[in-house]
Amino acid sequence: MAGKSTCLAVKGAILGLALLAGGAAQASPVRHMDVLTFPIPGTKLTIPAEIGLPPASAPNLAEGKRPVMFLMHGCDGLAPERNLIDLDARWFREHGFITVTPDSFAPYNAFDVCVQQNVTPLKRFRDMLMIAAQLSGVEGLGADLGRLYAVGYSHGGAVMVEGALAQNMAPAGLPRFKGLISYYPDCERLRQAMTSVRVEGARLLVLVGADDAMARAPMCQRAAEIASADPNLRVRLFPGAVHGFNAPGFETAVALDGGAFLRDGAIKFDPAAATAARQEVAEFLRTAGFTMDEAGKAAPQ
Repeated sequence: MAGKSTCLAVKGAILGLALLAGGAAQASPVRHMDVLTFPIPGTKLTIPAEIGLPPASAPNLAEGKRPVMFLMHGCDGLAPERNLIDLDARWFREHGFITVTPDSFAPYNAFDVCVQQNVTPLKRFRDMLMIAAQLSGVEGLGADLGRLYAVGYSHGGAVMVEGALAQNMAPAGLPRFKGLISYYPDCERLRQAMTSVRVEGARLLVLVGADDAMARAPMCQRAAEIASADPNLRVRLFPGAVHGFNAPGFETAVALDGGAFLRDGAIKFDPAAATAARQEVAEFLRTAGFTMDEAGKAAPQ
């Protein structure tokens, strides 16, 4: 089990969410695509989040409600990752998901956290829970909080790892994520956590390039070995791929180094790895009972 200090830190980070259990957001009816603001409990801060509705003809409608997919950007913020996030959000909406894309750094006046992590993955997961708890109060949204999922990229992928380990410590009555999809997180944290804690509650899918120095791919390989004994965890490595392998626009490798999270390495789009990862996500959701058609085989272009 995790050490006492770790457990206390997790509980302290999410304890303030208790007052949201059963609460409702005060918001105008959502349109096809809208930006809503959600209060952060215990503060005067609010966090903006883009809300996207799927087409009426999309699959996976159940009793008039839609599943929800959060999309969590990486360490350089929402704006620089528009291309990737918009592509993925559109794909999830085509499959019937309401998409929720928070601007995680806006409330904290942070430009990015690639070097100085003043907005931690655990804090970002707390904010995800806070927004999720208020979705039922958004008029006309029809969110099914029993089918709550999330995907994150890089620093956002680390949010998924922390969430998989921490959400069962959240106060009773708050929504629970059923599945978390983590693209190229810092696998050292994943490996460390897995030596002492099992993933419980939410299923976790980790997708990472086998040559990703920024994610510390050898630790991902070790995590994959440990994962073979954990039914809630799957780690998939893609040979030859590096950081950002699913992000069109990086056809030429970009070298980055320095800082706590940006390790020596490169960012480069890899169409083959992007296609394989998209198939993994489709299968991950298909095994959870969702209808995922052949579009699941299409990679970002």
